[in-house]
Order: sequence, then structure tokens, then C-alpha cells
Amino acid sequence: MANLGDELREEREAKGLSLDDVRRSLGVPVHYLEAMEGVDSPLVADAFYVVPFLRRYADFLGKDAATCVARYLAEVVRKEKEPSPRVANPPAVPTGWVVGGAVAAVAAAAVAWFVLL
Repeated sequence: MANLGDELREEREAKGLSLDDVRRSLGVPVHYLEAMEGVDSPLVADAFYVVPFLRRYADFLGKDAATCVARYLAEVVRKEKEPSPRVANPPAVPTGWVVGGAVAAVAAAAVAWFVLL
């Protein structure tokens, strides 16, 4: 079974509609439409706005809005439960660079102090 986002995108494309066509018809911002279709969008922070827009979008495409919302929320929860990839050994800053930077900062401050006095 395809995820809801793929299903919505396929339905929209089957009707020959672009995201901009849907935006103009429904007044839903494109980044929300992209989020509903599964495109990662940093502009969409939570489901507060997505759910009402999804109801509108589902009705527009002739789909059952309640079923689409339930599927969307289930998919979001499932995605949030997936473990995030971890970096095995994050790159460390060489100690020499840290010490050298600190020495340079102190030296610059000392020079500025003596020049300005």
C-alpha cells in the first residue's frame, strides 16, 4: 500500500493539476501541499495547520477526508518513532587548534589593551 502522500500526488497528477493549480483553487500554501504529499518542508512545524488543509485537499480530490487525516497522522507517528541515524564518531576539533586559538585571542586582547592605553 502506497503512503498517503504518494496517493495524493498521484491523484492530483491524474487530474492534470499542478501544486499551483491546487493552491489557487483551495488557498492552501504550496509548502503545506508539499508536506501533505510527503516532501520534507522545513516551513511546516506541526499538524495544527496541516490537518484542516488536508481535509480540504482530500475533499478537493474526491477522497474521504476523515480517512486521509487518520492515515496522515498514523504515518507521522510512525515516522517519528523511526530511529534517527547517528554519527558513529563525530569529528573532533584538534586540541592544538583550540589551544592555538585561545593563545591568539589572549595575545590580540593584550595588544589591543596596550595600543589603546
